[in-house]
Amino acid sequence: MPATGGPGSDGRWATACLGGTFDHLHRGHEALLLSAVRSGRKVLVGVASDRMASGHRGGVRLQPYSLRARRVASFLKAHGAAFQISKIEDRFGPALTGPYDVIVVSAEKRGNAELLNRLRRRRDLRPLRIIEVGMVPAEDGLPISSTRVRSGEMDAAGRLRELKVVVGSTNPVKVSAVRMVLRRALPGRSIDVRGVAVSSAVPSEPYGRDVINGAIQRAQTAIEKREAHLSVGIEAGLFWCEHLQDYMDVQYCAIIDRGERITLGHGPGFQYPPGIMSRVRDGRTVGQAMAELSGIEQIGRQQGVVGYLSKGMMVRKRLTETAVIAAMLPRLNSELYFFG
Repeated sequence: MPATGGPGSDGRWATACLGGTFDHLHRGHEALLLSAVRSGRKVLVGVASDRMASGHRGGVRLQPYSLRARRVASFLKAHGAAFQISKIEDRFGPALTGPYDVIVVSAEKRGNAELLNRLRRRRDLRPLRIIEVGMVPAEDGLPISSTRVRSGEMDAAGRLRELKVVVGSTNPVKVSAVRMVLRRALPGRSIDVRGVAVSSAVPSEPYGRDVINGAIQRAQTAIEKREAHLSVGIEAGLFWCEHLQDYMDVQYCAIIDRGERITLGHGPGFQYPPGIMSRVRDGRTVGQAMAELSGIEQIGRQQGVVGYLSKGMMVRKRLTETAVIAAMLPRLNSELYFFG
């Protein structure tokens, strides 16, 4: 049987319901509440009583019902919702028998909603349309949870108290560039950035897709080696430019979190002198070719080829920073990229 009624001209049903403990109201709770507001012209929120809430968490001390309900109400008022809050003392509360149209649940609670509908059918009541809301990740890609907020690991927006970052390289230029970008992007935050030696598992002079794969492989290997919230892989290589009929050097950055989300970005590209490219075509790496041409060993750990060619106007650290910034954009605007 379909849910009662149907959506109106505004795309919303008459009533939507949801329930939860709502301890330390956080961004994940807010996503559920907003989904209910967008789904129903009137929203019923069941908030677990103190007895019910503590009974399911082995005596863990939660915020009192009065505070939890008040914060839910404040959030709904701020979004102009018509709502009712009900204290619930059992698993389903008013949703078991109430005349609602839709129920909003997190992905992990969908099974509860399906059980609720089976019980409603046994009572000859129409099932509720289920609206499932995906998990809301914290900075590390793992779900925001009341437990993590309550412990002080993160705040209600999912910002970690201390952000641990590993870079898939011991090259001081790469590590310093990541540290600089994160400190600028997240001012006032406690950020620990460390490099670790890894293999990119691509040729020593990568071309095209191997450059991107190399950056990703560096990040994946690094996060497996070190316990970190974010892992950064940086790889430079050659991409064909049809207009020039020649290769351009482009540096890619891959950032991976514990939730296995990957964000990518790359910096500006530039053309190598023919003398370098002829040596690369003969099998040398760019670093080897540059050392033969300039006499500078390990130039990639210093100013880089771009620093040499630009007469110091753009050193490799700044070039690397642009790639890291580009890869950070989705993480700095998660509401637009991940749940926009």
